[in-house]
Amino acid sequence: MVSIIIPTHNSSNSIIALLLCIQKTALKEYEVVIVDDASTDSTVEVCKTIGVHQIIQFEQQQGPARARNVGASNAQGEILIFIDSDVTWSKDSDLILKIYEIFQNNTEIDCIATISDVHPTIGNSIAYNNSIYHQYYIHKLFNGKNSVCQRMMFFSSRLGGIRKNKFKDSGGFHESLKTVMGEDGEFWNRCYYLNYKVYLDRTLVHSHAYPTRFWRFIKSYFLATMVHYFISKKMDTTPDVTISNVEKLRRLYVCSMLLWPALFFFMPFIYFLIFLLIGITMFILLFGTINNLIWKYVPKRYVIQWYLVYIAITPFIVGGYVYGIYLYARGVPLLKGKPSTLSFFTKSS
Repeated sequence: MVSIIIPTHNSSNSIIALLLCIQKTALKEYEVVIVDDASTDSTVEVCKTIGVHQIIQFEQQQGPARARNVGASNAQGEILIFIDSDVTWSKDSDLILKIYEIFQNNTEIDCIATISDVHPTIGNSIAYNNSIYHQYYIHKLFNGKNSVCQRMMFFSSRLGGIRKNKFKDSGGFHESLKTVMGEDGEFWNRCYYLNYKVYLDRTLVHSHAYPTRFWRFIKSYFLATMVHYFISKKMDTTPDVTISNVEKLRRLYVCSMLLWPALFFFMPFIYFLIFLLIGITMFILLFGTINNLIWKYVPKRYVIQWYLVYIAITPFIVGGYVYGIYLYARGVPLLKGKPSTLSFFTKSS
């Protein structure tokens, strides 16, 4: 059996579309386990109307890591598929069946990751900033191939499958990380050092509702970079393609750009304009391959905004990393103890 585990929190507006996608699968043996993280809207009532196999409700909010772990501990299937509540996929695609068949036909595969469509469910310059970077990293992972199966620091908790025994052996998602975009990164880094083989295929594509509001964008990336510092102190994260030296250079360059307006007061206007033109040109050139993705996929009305969003978010990304250094220096235990205290991860099979 396949167990589909969906963590929810105030997901009443998105969960219906996902459940309808799941119901269209041709796979017969599956269950849907909803773990509701103390929603204050009608998420649970909506799930009951669609019809799911299990609904587990938290009285207090405990975060997506705990929700996924609890869902796994109550699952009946030997294959676990984690799906976020704001994910959907094409009506012509049966991702549930495909994931099941890949696991059945390839015993060496431990995890199956899926990729997000380059076009967000709801699109603006902020959402496309997320999606283009996702495509860039996926491009690096594929390295010109249509599918790969290897150790990699990548696992899509938005929609990804893992064998139940492997998930149990991993210790699960780290429950002390209650922030979105933190617990999944720590998990896939840990799986890399457990030598888990991840399968990635260009045909396994889902649609995702990336953040469209700047405040949520800021918060998610600030927290993600803060968490990443703690992860990097716990294990070597250099194999993670999402943290490349080129990307660090781009971010540092943007931070220097924020100081440019001050030069206006210290040099003749014509020299300032020349400096500005050269600086902006270098900024664009630093994106290399990403530029091709931007001009190919981002709607023309969002292209300039895309670069402006990158500039605007960078201080918060750098700030999150610096804040992580500060917390670590103060001895704040962000990654506390074992990933999970659930007996599911400690009791023998």
